[in-house]
Amino acid sequence: MKFEERWIRTGVITGFIATLLYLSLLIPYPAELKRVAFFAYGVFLIPAMIGLYHYFVQSGKKVKLQLATVFGIIAAVMVNLMAVVQNSIRFFMRDYIADAPDPQTEEMLTWIWRGLESVQLGMDISWDIFILSSLILFSLIVFNHREFGKIFGIIGLLLGVSTLFLNLYTFPVPPAAVYGNLWDFGPFCGLWYLAVLVRVQWLIYKKRAFQ
Repeated sequence: MKFEERWIRTGVITGFIATLLYLSLLIPYPAELKRVAFFAYGVFLIPAMIGLYHYFVQSGKKVKLQLATVFGIIAAVMVNLMAVVQNSIRFFMRDYIADAPDPQTEEMLTWIWRGLESVQLGMDISWDIFILSSLILFSLIVFNHREFGKIFGIIGLLLGVSTLFLNLYTFPVPPAAVYGNLWDFGPFCGLWYLAVLVRVQWLIYKKRAFQ
């Protein structure tokens, strides 16, 4: 198996795991396990981006592809940073408030907590900017790709542009907090990436089967 093909296969596997980890954050289960899933999501997303790069580099769209890959890797780092900071803030502030000697101190710590939450919300929008910029660029790449076509590209563009617009429009509050979960298009963006990775794996399998 060629080096590039090994990377592509690794990207498909890790991309599938990353999508499952992301979607698992939307359902209730023990907080300790959810924390591990949140921390691991960005780690598995990085090789998925590299796998996509090794597949699409054959198409010649190198500038857009390099930007899409770099933005995706930066996004993966940002989401891991956000996850660690978010959980660290909540872990320590809950203990500080529980140990508060009087109601006045408890109220003061609660206000401090609210201020610190704005830090991880800022990291959240940074993650959104980079991952959605990556999605838009990958959508432009697959739009004219003979093995994907315009449907993949149009769906990706609609998801990427609309989700990015909503996140910037409602900044600093996430769209789901303003409009309700109906407006959280994040899971659909994740499923688009997964669909692309599955399509890539199928094309490789089909190519090998007819050799």
